[in-house]
Amino acid sequence: MTKRKVLNKNQKEEILQSQISKDGGLRCFISGCVMSPETDDIEYDHIVPISKGGPDEVENIKAVLKEFNRRKSDQTLYQARENYELERLFNSKRKIKLQDIFEFKRLEKKSFHFSFSEDSIELYDGNISMKFPLFYDDILDVKYFYGSIPITWIENDDEEGLQPRSIIYKKLLKMRDHLSTKPQLAPSIARLKGGKILQFDGQHKNSGCILNNREKIDIKIFISPTDEILSKKLFDELMRTNLEAHSELAQESFFTSTLFDRLSVIYKEHMEEYLSTPQPVPHSELDFVNFLATKKNEDKKGAREMIKSTIISNP
Repeated sequence: MTKRKVLNKNQKEEILQSQISKDGGLRCFISGCVMSPETDDIEYDHIVPISKGGPDEVENIKAVLKEFNRRKSDQTLYQARENYELERLFNSKRKIKLQDIFEFKRLEKKSFHFSFSEDSIELYDGNISMKFPLFYDDILDVKYFYGSIPITWIENDDEEGLQPRSIIYKKLLKMRDHLSTKPQLAPSIARLKGGKILQFDGQHKNSGCILNNREKIDIKIFISPTDEILSKKLFDELMRTNLEAHSELAQESFFTSTLFDRLSVIYKEHMEEYLSTPQPVPHSELDFVNFLATKKNEDKKGAREMIKSTIISNP
């Protein structure tokens, strides 16, 4: 174990002077809080720990408030500072989505154009051009492609229901740390719709890549039909599949309340159509189940789940 050098008074003063901001305040390297050598507990720590190869020199040492320094474990001071800023972000909003991580890293979106050939798609933003083979999904009846896509081309899919989960703080940190030294094995999932790549699954993977300053992310992209009815059909099928993958197939279970909420979104239009359509018998829950079974090809079990979710979501 390498023994640290003891800082003398002049070295400490040099470090403190380097951290005086434009407003004249001496600020903690992790939190940015103003601190006073006379009244605050200040510690001097390595930006990159010696255990991780950091030099034991003044250039690699910063002054930090003790309360924040003792929380950083074996992280670099840069990582500790990012964790602090992320914690503030998550405390400021109830639900954090992918677009919040884009804003956190001050990433600017880039628009792109695309064109099709018989068996490929080409995307270009005036600087970068990429071409990918097209595949056909015979279940969804749409084409799709895989690609390592620039992060700045991707947007969060905000359409109600398709992306039911917000970003979880602890999971985000684990994903960031994992992807800092490991490859991304599974692609994120998105739609190409209206000239935009809208990501609805894999927020944590993408966010982890963003925090690691990666420029691209591996993603599978379904091409949404231009026909409005077919586009809505793709939306519904993707949402159902996403829900089942995270509930019945238990890749990562949703909270029951989240699952009910999303089921309510799926069937909301069916309910509105049913209520606006004259029926041979008075409107009722039982008759609505029969309507779904005969008109919408739903199984009765799924229809009953819809009724339950509507009651829970709208007490």
